[in-house]
Amino acid sequence: MGLADNLKDALGQAKDKATEFAGKHNSTIGSGVDKVGEMADKATKGKYSDQIHSAGDKAKQQLDHLAADKTVIPGETVDPAKPGDAPEPPPAS
Repeated sequence: MGLADNLKDALGQAKDKATEFAGKHNSTIGSGVDKVGEMADKATKGKYSDQIHSAGDKAKQQLDHLAADKTVIPGETVDPAKPGDAPEPPPAS
């Protein structure tokens, strides 16, 4: 394997770990983003409030997107009662 292949594998593993972590700790990370935004807003005395809130919202959107990436999270079980998890029944003739 070449260097590029090794880097692709390492990045893939990092993305998988980040996806797993985000899926398990989405609300905790989101509240941390909010707290950091509040601290930054306080430190700048509200001067950059709009930009800070916008960045926080974008960070939380990306977090939600990453957490929703359900490639396969180890240890996760699928609830067959959830809509969308079960295949559609064939149409009646």
